Amino acid sequence: MSYNLTLAICAFAAFFCLIDARHVQQQPSSDNNNSTVVSNGETDSGAATYYDPSMGACGILSMGDELVCAIPDALYDTKTIGGNPNNNAFCGQKISVTGPKGTVVVTIVDRCGSCKGGDLDLSRPAFDAIGDPTNGRVPITWSFI
Repeated sequence: MSYNLTLAICAFAAFFCLIDARHVQQQPSSDNNNSTVVSNGETDSGAATYYDPSMGACGILSMGDELVCAIPDALYDTKTIGGNPNNNAFCGQKISVTGPKGTVVVTIVDRCGSCKGGDLDLSRPAFDAIGDPTNGRVPITWSFI
């Protein structure tokens, strides 16, 4: 009897692994992919908002006092390796962000579901360096460094 139960559990687990693998291999929707992938030296533009970072999509635990950011899902998904968001090539890369108040260098640690095009979601200290937090959203330009 325990052999049949073990076999049933293994079959059940294999089925869900197959379903999960099919989900991981799906490509991001093209209707939300209006972001341009910028490389070193190229500049993108959009708007910045701020958030309270914690455990991000990169698998990096960030504290509220760190200079970190989340990039748009559509951009993030272009560099996910093997379907695991923790293995994304953007994770740990530095970005120089310029806003109305100045420029700050941030590290990519997360993805942003509400960001479109060249938008970024910044940690509060990063946002404070480039814009007035009472505005909540400021225009920016940014580039990888």
